[in-house]
Amino acid sequence: MGLLILTLSVNVLAQIPNGYYDNAHGKSGAELKTALYNIIKNHTVISYNGLWTAFQYTDKKSNGKVWDMYSDKPGQTPPYEYTFVTNQCGNYNSEGDCYNREHSFPKSWFNDASPMYSDLFHLYPTDGYVNNRRSNYIFGEVTTVSWTSLNGSKLGSSSASGTSLTVFEPIDEYKGDFARTYFYMATRYENLIASWASYNTEAKAILDGTTYPAYKQWYITLLLKWHQQDPVSQKEIDRNNVIYTSYQHNRNPFIDHPEYAQLIWGSSTPITFTSTPVTSATVGATYSYNVTATGGNGAPLTISATQKPAWLALTATGNGTAILSGTPGQENVGSNQITLKATDGVNETEQSYTITVSSTVATVQFTSTPITTAVENQLYTYNVIATGGNGTPLTISATQKPAWLALTATGNGTATLSGTPVHSNVGNSQVVLVATDGTNQETQSFTINVSAAGNSKPSITNVTISPASPVTRQTIAISANITDSDGSVEKVLLGWGVTAGNLNNTYEMQLENSVYSAPIPSQSTPGTIYFQLAAIDNLKDTAYYYGSFTVNLNQVPTISSISHTPTNPTSADAVTVTANVSDPEGRIGNIFLLWGITESSLNNQLQMSGTSGVYTSAIPANPSQTSVYYRVKAFDAEGQQAISSISSYIVNPATDIPTETSKQFLVFPNPFNAFVQVEFPSSENYSVTFTNLIGQVVYSKTNVTGNLRIDCTDFQSGIYILTLKNDTGKVTQKMIKR
Repeated sequence: MGLLILTLSVNVLAQIPNGYYDNAHGKSGAELKTALYNIIKNHTVISYNGLWTAFQYTDKKSNGKVWDMYSDKPGQTPPYEYTFVTNQCGNYNSEGDCYNREHSFPKSWFNDASPMYSDLFHLYPTDGYVNNRRSNYIFGEVTTVSWTSLNGSKLGSSSASGTSLTVFEPIDEYKGDFARTYFYMATRYENLIASWASYNTEAKAILDGTTYPAYKQWYITLLLKWHQQDPVSQKEIDRNNVIYTSYQHNRNPFIDHPEYAQLIWGSSTPITFTSTPVTSATVGATYSYNVTATGGNGAPLTISATQKPAWLALTATGNGTAILSGTPGQENVGSNQITLKATDGVNETEQSYTITVSSTVATVQFTSTPITTAVENQLYTYNVIATGGNGTPLTISATQKPAWLALTATGNGTATLSGTPVHSNVGNSQVVLVATDGTNQETQSFTINVSAAGNSKPSITNVTISPASPVTRQTIAISANITDSDGSVEKVLLGWGVTAGNLNNTYEMQLENSVYSAPIPSQSTPGTIYFQLAAIDNLKDTAYYYGSFTVNLNQVPTISSISHTPTNPTSADAVTVTANVSDPEGRIGNIFLLWGITESSLNNQLQMSGTSGVYTSAIPANPSQTSVYYRVKAFDAEGQQAISSISSYIVNPATDIPTETSKQFLVFPNPFNAFVQVEFPSSENYSVTFTNLIGQVVYSKTNVTGNLRIDCTDFQSGIYILTLKNDTGKVTQKMIKR
């Protein structure tokens, strides 16, 4: 008979559980320490002998060797390394002989009591000889060295506490690790640590006999210093995750949230700005505001500007100080909004105010209204007036005008524009006047429509630019309603150019549904487009319309929030990639998903689809252990493209278990609680074995016939492997104990 053979691949995801620290939010000091104690207490206790096996997963280097903080030299070749099990102590006479189990918080300090005795968060694999030299001495900073290990750890005397003590000083790269270990011990054993100071041990030098703060102030200062100078490393994060997932099922909060140490043992006061903003400035004069802020949790205060005009610069000058300075120009006259932020990395506050920029210079402006109509063979006159400026006489000039007009200056800020048009001048004449005091200036632009005597020119109305706010790479259409009240429209021409005086690109506009229209080709660069409509009637009289519009730079699409589902796919999973894609102009085009199995060769292209700015596509399933790389490429309607950075994932082995319809075991329930029932409709003998994820056998029975009920009340909650074997094969089943 055939026995079903099953395989199981376990992939443990390591991260802070959702909501794990919710009860600690918003707390500080003793209240936060107690909240963390209630979160991490009652952990699963492993045996002291079980530490040897646990170290193989919690303290393994990338090369498979023992990660010994008493011999390791990060970034260098260590003086010696150990192989798990093979180099386990044993006797030793010198460094490099063997490794053993180091109570970094010495066991005599808590009278060898459980569960502290085997708590992985303060037990590390270390060289036996160095461990012996460290003895039960406290961690500290050595003043006078009596012995140095091969990796630079030191033993010697220190007077940091006010009296002479013998201390052991680890290398700088691991001081933060041990500081966070001691924070953990004071928190996890908050209910016990007050009594440890009564034992006649070296711990009396650092423990103050209280639940909070637990340590003497001089030692708190040292631990916070080490904690800050040697931040949390990936080694600690990985170790924290393995201990939580596979062994003790609690975490070291000071690895997950380094800021908790300062919130509990450091000083923290509200952050406040102590300086008063300078709220006025003058054009051409230097503005300066010396910004100061105080408070926080003890970490350096940094000041930044989340809102300010471009003419201002913020320069940091120290802890909680900065200078905001700059010189405003005439264009900055008026209100300028400022928002400053001060933060210690955890807490922050803002200071918002307005700088009013004033000017001693009155704005140059035209106060006269142009005359915009003229008739052929009749005198046209416009008396021009301008005011303002810096006090020097205002001059008025014409940078654009038809030849039939003359501009005559008549005094400070006054002039006369006059002339008589003839029949050839019938139509629109563009005029641009400039008033200036030599430094500041103002422009007045207008169109004079010259009509013919005895004939009405065509009427040009409802001139429309489409799109209304064009961008580069877009084709632009100009349309208008054009009629002639006493004749007919013979032809309409569109002239355009990038300067007002050179409209040498000409198209004849086409009539459709009473609307004349013509295109202006897409522009490759932003800028102003000037155009003229010339409507010619049957008597050859021409009406003109002048206009202009700005072509802005077409912005590329924006790609954000890229993710893939499932997060940790198996070889049985197609992977859905999701991205938010938008276009500033609202003209999104095609979106593609590029993927491949090497970062430099994303040769597979898939069309992405979606609505409301969210687009998806699916990468087909790939073999186990394949590294899949992907990125998103988005086009807008004008062909501008954006491309995201490369993301990736690794394909895990499939966890789906095949089944057969032939004779097989029936196992239930799963998940289970008090028992597991095994049913096997055969007279053949079989064996049953339950193991946990680290290979320990928690239940075993042989020579079983028929059905079997397994009592599981003593099993810890977690994942187990159930193996059923007979002479022809075996079945392996993943089981979950609630």
